[in-house]
Amino acid sequence: MFKFYLQADTLSKVHSPFAYQLLSYILDEEREYYDFRYIEEIRMLALKNNQEINFIDYGAGSSVSKNKKKKISKIAKVSTSSPKQCREIYRLVQFFKPAQSIELGTSLGISTVYIAKGHGSGQVISLEGDPALSKIAMLHLKSLQIKNVNILTGPFEETLPDFLQKVSTIDFVFMDGHHTYEATTHYYKMMKEKFHENTVLVIDDIYWSTGMLKAWQEIILEPVVTLSINLFHYGLVFFKKSIREQTHLKIVEQVYKPWV
Repeated sequence: MFKFYLQADTLSKVHSPFAYQLLSYILDEEREYYDFRYIEEIRMLALKNNQEINFIDYGAGSSVSKNKKKKISKIAKVSTSSPKQCREIYRLVQFFKPAQSIELGTSLGISTVYIAKGHGSGQVISLEGDPALSKIAMLHLKSLQIKNVNILTGPFEETLPDFLQKVSTIDFVFMDGHHTYEATTHYYKMMKEKFHENTVLVIDDIYWSTGMLKAWQEIILEPVVTLSINLFHYGLVFFKKSIREQTHLKIVEQVYKPWV
């Protein structure tokens, strides 16, 4: 983390008009929406839920616990995107208005709801390997009357190829499952044929491990990538042909003020 902050720039030093406009929008902590309040109520209920569920982990596992049974409260605490990051993803979706979004890693469905509400007219496909988590996420979607999400349950190796056969393009991707070098690069290669000039790829937890960082560094150097933005907790990848010189940014976000 210390090395990242030494190398990173602030928003004021971003020269690309596209990157500056985008970052100004998604990192604007003063921009609040009514959606945030009732979505976070779901998180608060999950944080207080001590029910244990049988947990199947197809990915890299947890750095906190290897137990096959986990409390919902523990999952909400350590395995979901933070409120700050979720709001940024919401604004990112709102900015681009993707018609087709895919999320790899539903978990409790909190980030899924943020993506779905960011652009209510867009279709969201969320992949979750664990049946118990998938069931809880579906209940959360139902309680908030979210109708533009379809959760596909099962190992990504089975559900992702099936989904890709049914679509011609993907507009938005949030990769938040299987935090390993092998899985991240593998799923990227599977999906990249469906990417187009305006596709937005979000890779979560790029500093989770040396493997995740290696995957991030390899992906952003792909010839089709024209811009990457490293925000430490996650990274953004763009394929816009209008950006003629490959550019890689590391940006330090402003200090976060807790939302109430």
